Amino acid sequence: MSEPVAEEHVSTVRLRGADAPAAIGAALRDAGFFNLVEHGVSDDLIRDAYAAAESFFAQPEEEKRRFVAPGALGQRGYTATGGERAAGAAAADLKEFFQVGPLEDDSPGGPNIWPKDSFRDAIEPLYAALRDAASKVASAVSVHLGLDPQFLPDRIVGGESILRLIHYPPVPDDAPPAATRAAAHADINFLTLLVGATAAGLEIRSRDDSRWLPVVAQPGQIVADSGDMLQNLTGGVIRSTVHRVVNPPGEGARQARLSMPFFCHPRPDVDLTPLDLSGARPDKYRSLTAGEFLHERLTAIRPDD
Repeated sequence: MSEPVAEEHVSTVRLRGADAPAAIGAALRDAGFFNLVEHGVSDDLIRDAYAAAESFFAQPEEEKRRFVAPGALGQRGYTATGGERAAGAAAADLKEFFQVGPLEDDSPGGPNIWPKDSFRDAIEPLYAALRDAASKVASAVSVHLGLDPQFLPDRIVGGESILRLIHYPPVPDDAPPAATRAAAHADINFLTLLVGATAAGLEIRSRDDSRWLPVVAQPGQIVADSGDMLQNLTGGVIRSTVHRVVNPPGEGARQARLSMPFFCHPRPDVDLTPLDLSGARPDKYRSLTAGEFLHERLTAIRPDD
């Protein structure tokens, strides 16, 4: 389900061990992406979730649209192909997706939508495992920054973290010339954990903006990256990295691709005013809450909602 990664592009980091904070911090300062191992997310959970996603997306369009959540800005339920466009992109992304939020009934974003019990049974355990792994990564980042180990994890508790099940269908022959599976963008949130996709296509932009570098996970690895909220909070000490999912060449364009990123968000009331950290550039970033940040970005990428 995954292909070898070019090791020179991103580093491989163990989540367990005393060296995790230094290794994770160095990777985020360098490429902004890394491959995570010893993360505690089982292959069985990933396999079951992919099977549930594949079954859902194989349904007729009219059936999938029954699970659209009006007014949720795509944060719950189904979004059809063409429903999201990266800021500044010339065309909407060639993807459809289903989003699951926090498992708690009192989530500020509202309840989840479950097409069927078997779908829920497959997705909830993966969400919980990825949320736990994200909290551990956040703790390592906190230590790397010289903060209390619970500084970032405490701000994630009660946050609107999202598990997105993405289906990239075969590229249609009549797709707009500028349309790609996912146009260049940086993630909105604190941290992203991406289990190995079913096909290649993910690329990150080098720090000097000169090259696009392919990144995929080897079996048992999770790709991790930092988002714009963490970049703002750290005053650019931890930077986000622009990435994209390209259309495959030749016959590959006729093959579908599935992907499952977990977007780890802070609580909506968390203050993202840049911290007083060594190397921070607070003058380049803003003072606002995570909720304000998220709403601004979602309305920018979903202009039709």
